[in-house]
Amino acid sequence: MVTGLYAKQYIQKLRTPAEAALLIRSGNRVEYGFAGSFPETFDSALAERRDGLKNVSVYGAFAVRPVQVVEKDPERAAFTYNSWLCSEIERRYISEGRAFSVPTCVGSYSPSYKRRSCHPDFAVVKVGPIDENGFFPFGTTNGPLNDIFSSAKHIIVEVCDEMPLIKNHEESSIHISKVDYIIEGNASLAVVNKKYPSDRDIAAAKKVMPYLYDGVSLNLSEGKALDVLGQLIADSDIKDLGMHTELLSESFLPILQAGKISNIHKSVNTGISIFSFCLGSCELYNFINRNENIASAQFGYISRADIIKEINNYISIGSCTACDLHGLTFTNGYRIHSPFYEAENGSAFVVMPSVTEDIDGKLYSNIIPDFRNVSEVEMPLDSGPSIVTEFGVAEMLGKNTWERAEAVINIAHPDFREALISAAEKQKIWRASNKR
Repeated sequence: MVTGLYAKQYIQKLRTPAEAALLIRSGNRVEYGFAGSFPETFDSALAERRDGLKNVSVYGAFAVRPVQVVEKDPERAAFTYNSWLCSEIERRYISEGRAFSVPTCVGSYSPSYKRRSCHPDFAVVKVGPIDENGFFPFGTTNGPLNDIFSSAKHIIVEVCDEMPLIKNHEESSIHISKVDYIIEGNASLAVVNKKYPSDRDIAAAKKVMPYLYDGVSLNLSEGKALDVLGQLIADSDIKDLGMHTELLSESFLPILQAGKISNIHKSVNTGISIFSFCLGSCELYNFINRNENIASAQFGYISRADIIKEINNYISIGSCTACDLHGLTFTNGYRIHSPFYEAENGSAFVVMPSVTEDIDGKLYSNIIPDFRNVSEVEMPLDSGPSIVTEFGVAEMLGKNTWERAEAVINIAHPDFREALISAAEKQKIWRASNKR
């Protein structure tokens, strides 16, 4: 029960999930929050309206649980679901022809709304309970929410009692006066399942460790190898790290718990760990809840080149599922975007095992000739993150095409190297004097 100054206004705007779903009309564009702000209760209610709607475009990102407007409408008769940043679930939907992706990266997410390229009829976002000043805190997800709200015609918030409270860095809440409707959700906060790394993931993570040192600031994404890396850092002698990251993932938890992150050498937000959205376990959420040393910020702040430029010794580490002979990487979800080379001594790594093994034990190389049949890749050729597998580190920055081919083939699984050399020769990116 909400009490106090804003109780009357709260009650006036309160709707059941079904009543809120009735607000949606055919042809509307509905923007969901993503990751921890994904509105599962509203999504379920909207999916029940399948037979009464047509051509409703729903946009979301990084859904951790099944999306009901997809599950209940496999023929897309009423809903078309589109993902800005794909989770495993959303990638599966796309591969099955049940949803679509929006080719983008973190840095261009917010400008899509600021420049009014996107005009949602409704923004529906999971938030924390209202506070005594009438604000609904964003909690685990800050990201582009303010930009989405500013461009939406109508705003619906889905209140989640479990939402952690995060210290504000930038504006990270919405006032009830700006909210049109309120629903009280019955869905718990989304958590990610524990990942079990392979020996290859462990070996690949170890290859990154020599590049880390005292005082470096980190941007880590998620993945099995990165979870391993987080534990390796926690168990190491490295100290006084900084955190300026788009995603606060499970990879950071052991580092934080070990007291390795002090942010004392970070010239921007000194002493404070900064993230834009958080996705992990209940243990991670409990750690960040009301933690005075951790604050959230919008994507537009986290990824700004002028901010990154001020952070010396900034290292961005992500994961991918495949790499081609040019050093382009393909990911099944989160993408590194931060302009890491703007920072003095800035660098970046993308980590993956060299092969994927199917249930029958057959190996498939994750380093492939090209992405001719793949519509989305992660990095333009001039970005130059180092590619890491269990066989080593292929540094890309400043390399020409034959040097790139040589570097990535050298970290490929030995069983596939000759075939990759032949492919490089056909692409005219292999020299006779290249190392074999």
